[in-house]
Amino acid sequence: MHPDLERALDTLRAATADLDPAGLTWHPPGKWSAGQIVEHLAKGYASTAYILNRCLEAGAPKARPSAWRERLATFVVVGLGYLPSGR
Repeated sequence: MHPDLERALDTLRAATADLDPAGLTWHPPGKWSAGQIVEHLAKGYASTAYILNRCLEAGAPKARPSAWRERLATFVVVGLGYLPSGR
C-alpha cells in the first residue's frame, strides 16, 4: 500500500478505535456521524481505485501537462495553504 494511504488508514483506525456502535452512529443535528463519514470515504476511495484500474487496463494516455493557471492554483492552495472563498 502507498505510504500516504497507509498513514491515512492508520489515522482513521486511531480516530475510531474507541468508538462503539452507538459512538459510530451518534451525530449532532444536521451533521454526519463518524460511521457515515467513514462509509463516504471508503466509497470514494473504492470508486477512485476502480476507475484508475480501468484506465491502467485500457492503456489510457498519460495526463496532459498542466496549464500555467492550474499550476498557479495548485501553488496557492497547496504551497501557500490559502483556499479561496467559494471553493
